[in-house]
Amino acid sequence: MTKSTESDSPDLAISEGCRSACADYLKYLDTFLIPVQEELRTSSEVRTLKLHQVIGANLCAAHAVDYIIAIRKKIGLCTPRGPLVQSFDTEFAVTGARIQGGKMALVDAVNNAMKHIRIEPTRYQDLIQKYGQVSFECLVEDEGRILCLLDGFRFDYVRVVLLPVLQALCAWHFEDEEEVAEFARGGMEDIAHAAYSDLDDDDPIDALINACNPTCINCDEGEEDCQCAEYIFAGEAGEFEARFATSAELDTLLSEVSGAYRRDRLI
Repeated sequence: MTKSTESDSPDLAISEGCRSACADYLKYLDTFLIPVQEELRTSSEVRTLKLHQVIGANLCAAHAVDYIIAIRKKIGLCTPRGPLVQSFDTEFAVTGARIQGGKMALVDAVNNAMKHIRIEPTRYQDLIQKYGQVSFECLVEDEGRILCLLDGFRFDYVRVVLLPVLQALCAWHFEDEEEVAEFARGGMEDIAHAAYSDLDDDDPIDALINACNPTCINCDEGEEDCQCAEYIFAGEAGEFEARFATSAELDTLLSEVSGAYRRDRLI
């Protein structure tokens, strides 16, 4: 995990207050984030998504930031909410190609727009400059999908934005509060491999097969199911953009398939 770059960051020490904040996050993760992610992915795959369902899931994802901030404050990292939201995709390894470095910002903006009808221009100046004004009306139901319609953008909001954010929050399996505190400091370098270590892939051979059959980096669907060619990103037509497993990920999976595998023997 990548350590915070803040110069005044103290050494990680779990105080009782920090432990309590981490326990709160674990409960939030188990009670809301993981069930919401699983339900959202299933509903997306079978095309039964409803707008109210996605708005509720979006709220859960947005409020995860507040739980992370509570932990960071106990550690001694007093980054305001705005800057943390802006850096969230980098800090917590949210994947994606066409919309990078801004998925959590969109999640936060949609949640704020739901509360205040429209987002405040001075608070979301950079985001409005990129996407135009954001309101909850930018999300519309379309045959079991939820499309996001913004200036120069038309895409599947759940698969392109919301699910990647939820996966970044849920993919790490914490053993204790100390690991939660380490996570809250920012960055998870193993997040990409976690995508190939899903609990559904108990058999490492199945996981390896999945890794060798790439999905789209934007919507996480296979080439036959990907609909990115229908979408618009910053005024340009989308397309299937394959995400192949990295050498490190394949090394890990091959090692799990056979303990005799060693990459240095192949060099």
